[in-house]
This record gives sequence, C-alpha cells and structure tokens, in this order.
Amino acid sequence: MLFVLAELSAEGVLSHPRKVYVITTQHFDILFPKECARTAKLFADNADSLYESAKIQIGSKYDFRIPIVISPDSDTLSIRYTASPYNRFVIMDGIPTSEQFCSDDTKLNLFYGQLCMAMASSIRTPFQQFLADVITGSNYQPVALLNLPFSFIESRSRLVQNDYDALTILVQAKIEDKFPSYYQASVTYDIYPGNDLIIAACTAFSAYLIQAYGYEKYSEIWNESGTIHPFLMAGIFYKIYGKTIQSLWKEFEDSIPLPENLEYMQERNEITQKIFAEDTEGLYSNVLITDYGIVWYDAMRHEVDIYDKNSKSKIRRLLFLADDVEKMTLSPDGRYVAVTYTQIKTGVTFKKKVAWIYDLKEREFLDSQEYCLRDAAIIRRNNENLVAGIALNDEFPKIQVWNFTEDIEDEKPIYERKFSLNELPYSLIYAGDDNLAFLLKVQNNQYLVKLNLSTGYEQRWKLSQNNNIKINELYLCKTESEGIQKNIYAFEFKNTDGFGLSRMGYITLDDDYNPEKIYFQQFDLSGGAYYPQFVNDKVYFVSKKLNHNELCILPVSELNFEEGKILQSKTASLEKGYEPPEIFFDKKNLDEYKLSRYFPLKYLYPFDLSPFLPIKNISIDEGASKWPGLGATIGTHSDPFINNNILVSAGWNFFDMSLTKIFNGSQRIFKEEMLDENAENKSKSFAAFMENTSTPVDIKVGALLKYNFDGEYDFLGIAGTSWQVPVGMNFSNLSFGIQSEYEASTDYYDPDYVGVYKSLNNWPSFEDAYSLFRFSLSAGYGNIHQYGQSPYEKRGIRFGARLYSIWDLYEIKLLEKTRKELLEGTASLNENEKLTEAQVNEFYQENMLNISQLNLGMYVDISIPRLTPLHIKNGWVLSVPAKVSLELFNTTGVALDTKAEILLIGKEIHNGFPFLQLYFSRFGIYAGYDLKLNYDTTKVGRPDLRKRENYGKVLTETTLDDNIFVTINLDLSSPIGFLSSKVIGTVFKISYYPRTNATVLNFNVVANF
Repeated sequence: MLFVLAELSAEGVLSHPRKVYVITTQHFDILFPKECARTAKLFADNADSLYESAKIQIGSKYDFRIPIVISPDSDTLSIRYTASPYNRFVIMDGIPTSEQFCSDDTKLNLFYGQLCMAMASSIRTPFQQFLADVITGSNYQPVALLNLPFSFIESRSRLVQNDYDALTILVQAKIEDKFPSYYQASVTYDIYPGNDLIIAACTAFSAYLIQAYGYEKYSEIWNESGTIHPFLMAGIFYKIYGKTIQSLWKEFEDSIPLPENLEYMQERNEITQKIFAEDTEGLYSNVLITDYGIVWYDAMRHEVDIYDKNSKSKIRRLLFLADDVEKMTLSPDGRYVAVTYTQIKTGVTFKKKVAWIYDLKEREFLDSQEYCLRDAAIIRRNNENLVAGIALNDEFPKIQVWNFTEDIEDEKPIYERKFSLNELPYSLIYAGDDNLAFLLKVQNNQYLVKLNLSTGYEQRWKLSQNNNIKINELYLCKTESEGIQKNIYAFEFKNTDGFGLSRMGYITLDDDYNPEKIYFQQFDLSGGAYYPQFVNDKVYFVSKKLNHNELCILPVSELNFEEGKILQSKTASLEKGYEPPEIFFDKKNLDEYKLSRYFPLKYLYPFDLSPFLPIKNISIDEGASKWPGLGATIGTHSDPFINNNILVSAGWNFFDMSLTKIFNGSQRIFKEEMLDENAENKSKSFAAFMENTSTPVDIKVGALLKYNFDGEYDFLGIAGTSWQVPVGMNFSNLSFGIQSEYEASTDYYDPDYVGVYKSLNNWPSFEDAYSLFRFSLSAGYGNIHQYGQSPYEKRGIRFGARLYSIWDLYEIKLLEKTRKELLEGTASLNENEKLTEAQVNEFYQENMLNISQLNLGMYVDISIPRLTPLHIKNGWVLSVPAKVSLELFNTTGVALDTKAEILLIGKEIHNGFPFLQLYFSRFGIYAGYDLKLNYDTTKVGRPDLRKRENYGKVLTETTLDDNIFVTINLDLSSPIGFLSSKVIGTVFKISYYPRTNATVLNFNVVANF
C-alpha cells in the first residue's frame, strides 16, 4: 500500500504496534493506521474548513498546527482535545452510540466542539503568546490554568451539540430546589451526578449569555481570560457585563423552565409506590420483571441485585458484582439475562463492549460465553436461544446473531447485516420466532424495524407524536387483561424541542409482533420515567432524582397516555445488507493527499515548562509527583502517540504543608521522626523521569536527588513496571509489579541504626555513602469500590504478596573490606586466632546472609461500607464505614501491622466561600486502633526465606507498639483555573501511645498536581 514507516504502540492511543501514516493539511497532521483510513480521509477533507469556521467564531488571532491522532483500539467513540502532555486531538475511532449519533457527520460534529474548546483555551495576549512560543510551551494557557474553571471550558465544546439529556439534569435540580450556584458549578463534583451536573449547568449558562447579551460579549470572556487577571473569574464577568456573576447566574436559573404540570407531578409523586423507600443511595437501572423476582443494576453499589417480594426475607440479594453495565435484557422464556457492559482492555483508554449470559435459575454465568457485542438481546429460533447484538469489530455498524453455545471462540455468526455510516441500529429486542426488532436512526429519522433472520426480509415503521420525539430504548413486556395475554414494547422517550423530562410509552403488538398502536405519556413525572416495565395494570419504572434513583410502581390508570401514529415506511428483502465502498487508500489516490511517513522525532524537540511545580517524589505506581515550590518541571513533548514521556525537574524549596509535634515520645518514634526531618532538610532537588509505552506494559525509569548545601543528600533511582488485569466486570482486578530501586544517602535508612551509623555530609561519593539495592515482585487482587453516595463508603477486599530482596551495599562494602583483611592477615584478631581461607569464606557467606534479605511480605485490606443500618441524611454520613488492614513481614523492622478504623461522622458539604476562593467537598472524623509488633534490626536477624528460623526468632523478640488515633480530614478545592479540577486533602491526626504515654500530632496536605 505505502511504505512501512514506524511501528508504534502506546498505552492511551494504540494498543499494539502498527504502521502509522500521516496526511498533512494546512493546519493539521493527521496520524493514523490503515484501519482508520476512512476516518483520516474524512478529516483530511473537512478539518481545515472547520478550523477556519472555528477561528472566526472564537475570534482567534493566532494560527497553530496540531496533530490529530486516530486509533481503532476502542469500541467507544470519543474525540478529545488535550494540551497535556502534548497539544493534540485524540480520536478513538469507534461506532457512535445512539446518544452521540446526529444528522450531520457525528465525528465532525464532536470534533468541531473540541476544536472550539481548543481555540478558546489557547487565547493569549501578545505577551502571553510570546511566553508560550519561547519559554513555556503550548500547555501554558492562562484561560485554563489561571482563570476559568474546567467546567466552563468544557462547556465551550458542548455549545455546538444539542445535549437534551444534560439539560434534563437542570430541570430536575430546579424541581428539587437543588439548583447549583455558580460557585458549586465551578469545582469538580466527585459524587453523583458528578461533573455531568456542573458541565450541564455551565453549558446552559453559556447558551443563556449568548442569547441574552449576544455572542460578542460572550467572546470577550475568553479574550479577557487570555491574560493574568487580578480578580479572577468574578472580575472578568463584572468587567464585561457590568453585573456580578451571582446576578447573571440568578438570571440564568430563572430562565430554566419548570414543567407546566407541577400540581399533577406532585399528586402522582404522592401515590407512587417506592419499592425501597428508605434507600436514597441507589442508582437503579435496567429493571427486569422476571418469574424469579425484580432484577436491576445498581451503579452506585456496583452490583446486580434481585428482589422477590414473595420471599420470606423480603430483602434484596446480590446476584453478582458489576461495573459499567449498559444494558440487560431478558430471554423470551424469562430464564436468562444478557448483560452488556464496557470492559477495560490493556489500559483504561481502550474499551470494548462485551455481553455475558446469566442464568437466573442456577444463579451463575454460563461458562465460556463472552460475546463482543453491544446492545445484546436474547431471541429465539426453532425453540432455541440466540444472542443478537451490534458488532463493533468493523468501522461500519452491523447486527450479528450467534448461536447460544458453550464455546464461541471458533464459531461464526449465523446471521450478519451491515449498515452504512449514516445509519445506526440500536435497542435490539425479540420480535417472535426467527425475528428481531430494533430501532434505527437514519439521518434525522427514526424507525422501528423488524427483521426476519431466515429471509432477510425487513419491515420499517415510522413512529411519531404531535411533536419531535426521540425514543431511547425498547423493552418487551407481557401484560394480561381479562385473561388475554398481550405482548407490548414499552419505551422511554424525550421531546427534542424543549427541556422536558424523560417519559414512557408503549406499542401494542399483534400475534406476529407487528406494531398496532402506539401511546405516549402526556405529562411529566418528577425524576422522569426510565426503564418502564408494564405488568398487567401496573408499570414499574425508575425515577432519576438529582442525587439518586428510585425504583417505583404506579397504576397504569393514573397515567395519561395519548395515541400517536404508526406509518409503515418500507419493506424490502435485504439479505446481504449494506455493502460499503472500497477503502479510498490505494496508490491511484495518493496524489490527492500529502501522505508522508511518520517520524516520532519530528514531534519531540519542543518542550513544556511547568513553573513552581517541581518533582518531589517518584515511584513506579504513581510516576512523577509534582508539588508547589520554587522550581520548575520541563517536559519534552512526547510524540503524539505518547510512546515516550520525559520530565526533567529542578527545585529549590518545596512549600512545606506538613507539621509534626511529639509529646513524650518513645525512642523509636523520635528516631523515625529524625529520619523524616533529615529528609525534609534536603530541600533542593533534581529529578528526571521517563515513561515508555511502546511495549505491552509501561516501563518507567527515574532518578531523584535531594540535597542541601552541607553536602547531605538522598538519591533514588528506580526502574520497573506495573499493570492490571481485569477480573469479572471491571473494578475487580489482578495487579502485578516488577520494581528495582537503588538508594544512596548520607543518612542510614533503618531507624534502628540512628546513632549507630552517623549522618554524613560534605558530598561523600555513592560508594562511601549509605547505599542499598531493592528488587521486588508483587501480585495481588482487589475489588474495593465505592458502595454508596459518599466516597467514605467503600466495600470490598484487597490482598496480595510481595517477594522482595534487599542488599545493603554499605554493609557489603564493609564486609568485603573485612574479608580482604582476613585473607591478607591484617585484620585485628587475637594472637592465637588465625583463620583459614575456607573459614574466611564461611564467615563471608554467613554474614552476607545477615546483611541481605530475601523475604515474602503479605497484606490484606477489607472495607466495610456500613456498620449501622443508617444512610446519608442531609449530607451527613451516618452509616459508620470501617476499614481493617493487616501486613505481615511487609516492612523492615515490623513483623505485624494491623489497623482498624471507623468513620465516626462524615459530611458531604459541596459548598464554600467565594470570597476566600475555597470550596469544601467533605470532612470526616475517624477513630482507630493501630497495633504493631516491632523488632530491633540491630539485635534480631531480618526475616529471610533462606533462613526460615529467623521468622520464629523475630516473633519471639518483638515488642508491642500500639496507638489509638483520631483523624480529621477535610477535602477542598478552589475554582481558580486548573485547581478547579483538583481535590486537595488536608489531614489532622492525633495519636496516643498508651504504653509510653506518648502523643503525636500530625498535619499534612495530600494532592496530586
């Protein structure tokens, strides 16, 4: 086809090595593998014109080139602009969902929104532009770094999209009198409904400003934000509009319309039966009414549950743990459930849609049945079950039908129907023996389609009401009236010409599952109506309140339905389906595009500067951790596929945000504190960190030198990797790690040796300093996850083991010296004592075992979400979550460390003080007990697999060291630029040691910058 240029793999962009090509346009470098050639052509033909349109709309004065990186390695379509670590657009070239699909080209529509956000974020004054061009690099954006919160910036990309689902959140917030203030909408919201609420609010606020005051004034917000503004966001808005941002936000809130039928809504709310009336922390979805009970997915608790009201216990029961479940459908016989969810592949960026089959009767998943399908449904043919769904292993959407077999690895689909790019099938459902129904979007039109698998014969019906509607999902229900069983398709829909909530409707079917009549709910219910299931004279549905969902039941007679229209639109025999045209990318078309080979080095020469954020720590798990201080971090531009990322840092002093005070402490406490103080006194630093992702696992290498002018230093060099393998449905995972560390310091690492080995200074060489080498292999399993509205409530277990080896290079050097002296006869020995060479070697080997270590450490953590039956009340966390942890031989000097703590009281605040620019997420008060069995490494041999008797000796020589502690934590943020998306944790801890009557006070600030 063309020339082989570079084979690349990148965690985050490409999942395995591929040939990569480049199309160069006026403003973009479009980088893509051949699987994405059609999408590359789409952007080659349209991206420059979109650029010019966005430049006019934003009023940008500067031109820039930017790569567009396209990857085929995710089933989820996403298009994102990012300025870090490299200024670029990343396209995960999947098939759009029904929510993303639009009448214009979906990919260009999503790209244009991100392009507008990129241009608006890149607005700078001439001086700021000079800084970006010459000193700091493209990621220096005063708009995003210093002035506007991330939610307002993200809203710029949403203005070009009609996001009715997002606007629904604001209507519900207003109904419940929980509409966010401008301040609450300016900071990351890390509990449900999460950032969806604040981004929706900022998007609608932007739209209101444009409508009420004109686009020109709205553009001035971004132009004014392109420099360092002394009065931040509030000052910018006042300067432009002559009004406070509070008053503008109040005007916007008043403009959000409430449903006209509030009285009707209140009446229906009072007669609605809530199955779990006391549960205000559930996120119910995908409700199924089965002969075994009511089944649903709870996204808050990350599980699929069942409830049988006829059982003796009358409680919900767990079927299985799950995460990111998108859809559940019931088989026609009511026994099996097709569960579609998003599975993480080799990295969090790479996702695939997978369907598993669950047997309600046996309460287990069927073995070896994993279907790579979206929107999976179980249908029947000749009394046998089949699995149908949307296959995503191609750039064109297609329906596939598979046999219901025990092993499908070597099987092929028994039916396949491909669609064009301007068609999107979704919501597949059973439509009688050998038939399948689904919804189909074609441009602006929506159809109900019935497809016969044997003949390929297709029927289409157009469904309509008096206004524009969007039907989201179909649900097969069987109702009984006067002894006659009737099949119906229930559905949920929205009016696309306003701010209405989701409503429900149903389609009556004849004996052949052809639609007869369609009915639409006329008036809104608070929280809307989702996942409707009609059962005789009742309807089960989910009401989505602002902070939780409710599982509800209403008599059908209490709802008003209006009959709509069903128009038969098309019948045809489409046995082969759509045949896509040949891919454009062949030699005769090469002259049309500026096609070139991809060279990563071309993109590496610029760099980015992060002033006042030098690197403070490095590790394999966390990477390079920056911290505010006098200094800076320079990052070389990685290539656009992020194969290599290199950071170099220099720091003069870090802002000290920790404080420790000891009263009547034990000798060991003071020794440990002395080591910490010695480390903090080395306040100057140099660091380098590199991450390579062109291999199946990420490889990380780094070095960190901390020092002071007295010649005291700590040096750390690391190399290693870590990775995770999902188990089950996502949040359960196996974790593995390989890590090596080299340390050299002027202070000995072991607190037991404080006073034995004196601190050094005056820049001793690494050979003369205290140095050691560590190597470890680790493996573990974990499924700890949030189990409730508050992050304080967690559930699950984590356990694992770490095999590690430690080589004390300083003591090895002393031992080598002694060995040499013994062999040469210059060692200080008694006159009558002379060692043979064999004795010297025996002495050497014995002591080598003592100063090195090969050990297996183990750990286990258990999180319990609730010790009381209480839930969250007005933001107060009353459930008393608990955590228990245990480590065995996992830390030098500690044989056993076990800790238990409970949350006495917690509060979800999510408010703050605008005049202080502080926003408080939550606070909590913990109480706990920590018990350790310590051993003195100067007296007892370290635990070692080569000398297993050491374990017994260690346990007999341990000393009990326990403490009772109280911890107060307060999480806070600030609405200033990039800080608006950061949560900063402050922790104050009081520890009392009853055996020594010691008290330790500690204050610390934890953040990831």
